[in-house]
Amino acid sequence: MNQIPSLFIGIDVSKDFLVVAYRLADLSWKVIKFKNDAEGIALFIASLVEPATTQVILEATGTYSMKLVFALCQSNIKVSVLNPKQSKGFIQGVLLSTTKTDEKDACGLALYGEVNRPKCFVVPDEKILQVKQLQNLVQQLKKQRRSLGNQLHALSFHPCPNEYVVNMTTENLERCEAQIIQTQQLICQVSEEAFNHAFELARSVVGIGPAIAQAILMTTNALQDFDNSKQLAKFIGVCPTQFESGTSIKGRGSIAKTGDP
Repeated sequence: MNQIPSLFIGIDVSKDFLVVAYRLADLSWKVIKFKNDAEGIALFIASLVEPATTQVILEATGTYSMKLVFALCQSNIKVSVLNPKQSKGFIQGVLLSTTKTDEKDACGLALYGEVNRPKCFVVPDEKILQVKQLQNLVQQLKKQRRSLGNQLHALSFHPCPNEYVVNMTTENLERCEAQIIQTQQLICQVSEEAFNHAFELARSVVGIGPAIAQAILMTTNALQDFDNSKQLAKFIGVCPTQFESGTSIKGRGSIAKTGDP
């Protein structure tokens, strides 16, 4: 039986350190710093007095926070991973501070947990994690392709382009193109395995092909984290906004663009 958290710990995650903050019985703050590596994470987990009634709150910081998140989940410790936009306004409004430090951010995250009781993070399926890595690879390859294409375009205007440079750049561009195609095919293959029937359902919608289907399912964890279509529309960023207050402020509404780009 899951126990209700009584201690909320905020962690500000950086490349090298974890700044941990929580409130004591007298409402004063305890702030500790651990190294952001396997040893530091193990020391932090070992320092928890009552892990069953503890919930850790942190912001999503990509690869810097994932080792910590997975270690906490493996230790059956509740952890919530916030979108930075969720916590930024709360921290600025609650702490009313003109300064920003790692310690203050960690305290603000702990307060966010106490007030809002956010959902706990659920570790995605291994295949979903593989797809995310493949997606990142495709993005990097596309950047390389763009850069190589720009180089070839610039060489075409050179009065005496070096044949070796042109050939090497062309070969690298062709290799990059082939790697993009190969990786995208692998993404579709793994996506079909990861999402099973959901992938086929998404593709059955008119106008939704394999690339968009896997992007939607990856971004939304196969729609498992949403109770209705309104939540999904807001998360993606296609819902209308309203800007009105009293009788004097009547701004024109627009489509919210706060979703995953």
